[in-house]
Amino acid sequence: MNRILSVLVMSILVIMFTTLMTANLIPADSKVKSVEVVKGDIVLCAHGGEIKGSANCCNKEAKRCGCGAIKGSPGCCAIAIGGDDVVLCSHCGQEKGSDVCCIVTAEKCDKCGKAKGSLGCCLLVEETGKDKHDHLDQVPN
Repeated sequence: MNRILSVLVMSILVIMFTTLMTANLIPADSKVKSVEVVKGDIVLCAHGGEIKGSANCCNKEAKRCGCGAIKGSPGCCAIAIGGDDVVLCSHCGQEKGSDVCCIVTAEKCDKCGKAKGSLGCCLLVEETGKDKHDHLDQVPN
């Protein structure tokens, strides 16, 4: 009986130690974020920074960042919370019509092809039938 008990205790300790070591090896910022797929342009909600219409948009129970946005949202610490919704260009990921929208010389993300570091970088968009470049003639040079 003592032998079974000692083997059981040792097994539990090994499992706990392995679990703790594995959890500490994975950096928190490398965890994969869930991806929302929307039709057309991505709109970030001005009330929480989430993709408008997504499962977490305007979630009252969601944890908030010091900036007021939902913690970890695409607009967290990047858009004015309480202002207007932000429409992102489906081509470059920058705010649609802004002075940095669709700049030809912008560094591209290797994963998604949008402007590296833009709000829409690595956010998936399901294209609609219209031309995704239809706003380019409105962008200042």
